[in-house]
Amino acid sequence: MEGALEAIEGYNHRFTRMSHAQKKWVKDHGTKVYGYCPICGGPCEFDQGAPSPPIRLSSTERDLAYQKLSDTAYEFLLRCYRVGLVDQAHLETMCRRVGTSLEPSDLEKK
Repeated sequence: MEGALEAIEGYNHRFTRMSHAQKKWVKDHGTKVYGYCPICGGPCEFDQGAPSPPIRLSSTERDLAYQKLSDTAYEFLLRCYRVGLVDQAHLETMCRRVGTSLEPSDLEKK
């Protein structure tokens, strides 16, 4: 779980590195990628052949993914607590590690 949260947090850094690496590769190797021509079925003769740059996810999408993952981790941890797999101290520790707070009312075993 922590690895997934770290992956979301490190997205901007990895995206920037990937984007720069792609630009360098295209420049160093003269890479061409032509669009598909629906008329002749081959490469489009009007295309410049420049590969499409990577598309960055919006911060809103990343924030939503992070929140959903954090909420899911919280629910999983509560289930583990309620069936006796973890004690309250461990639950609190794990909640802090995934960046969520523990609601006292959620501690009631149902």
